[in-house]
Amino acid sequence: MENTLQLFYDTTPPLPGVYWNLLRRQFKNFNTKEMPLLDGEILSVKTNPIKLIRYQEVCGLTKSRYLPLLYPNILASSLHGQLLTLPLFPFNALGLIHTHTTIHQYRPIHYTETLNITAHLGNYVDNEKGTFFDITTTVAIRHEVAWQGIARILAKRKKYTKVHKDILQNFEHETIVKVPGTIGLQYAFVSGDFNPIHLANPLAWIFGFKRAIAHGNWLLAKSLAAIFPKANNRSLILEASFKKPVMTGSNVNLMWDHAKNFLLHHNKKPHLIGKVEEI
Repeated sequence: MENTLQLFYDTTPPLPGVYWNLLRRQFKNFNTKEMPLLDGEILSVKTNPIKLIRYQEVCGLTKSRYLPLLYPNILASSLHGQLLTLPLFPFNALGLIHTHTTIHQYRPIHYTETLNITAHLGNYVDNEKGTFFDITTTVAIRHEVAWQGIARILAKRKKYTKVHKDILQNFEHETIVKVPGTIGLQYAFVSGDFNPIHLANPLAWIFGFKRAIAHGNWLLAKSLAAIFPKANNRSLILEASFKKPVMTGSNVNLMWDHAKNFLLHHNKKPHLIGKVEEI
């Protein structure tokens, strides 16, 4: 059974309210029999240039007047948080796993442009791993769609064990990506994502991780900085799948070819696989 709920905001909703709702939901019994369709919209979103510069620095991106390819997700993060902490939403947001992302950037977005951001949560699919669903985020400028991203999310079953396979492929380029021990906090302050599994080892232990893990979107942005430095001012399609967590304070290998297929791995165990291409 599906319920539908829509949220509308004139300005970006504050993140502290999201974290308060998230904390209250830790003591809730979740009803996984109802899978709601949730929609949200924010009118007149403006980019803070200081926050944008800080994001570019943390992710190792070239400074530009155009928004980085993943930055609309940052602008939409509080809207996503509002949807994921609604009473209707059937899962604990802290246990969700981002498994895949697809991004269409139809044209570059200048940081001075006023954006209309919508998000839709739906397309639930059950399998042996758990329940998958999509968060579809759309950025429009004067009624023209400039950017759209689809994040595939998994609410994992407790008894499911993921198996990671080695991936062998020929790549022409390779570099080392250093993952600082403090990157979880650094990225949290520029993205607004203070998920405890990224912040510190003791907090990550609570959720079953040996150490704090790097945020997948930081790893993706860091990889794009090496593979396609001018991605922000191009029309692009990005496909990326998140495989295995990367612990903070570690080094991983980034490999890519002339067609911009890429692989982030350690000892041939994949962490991130993707492709970016111009349209």
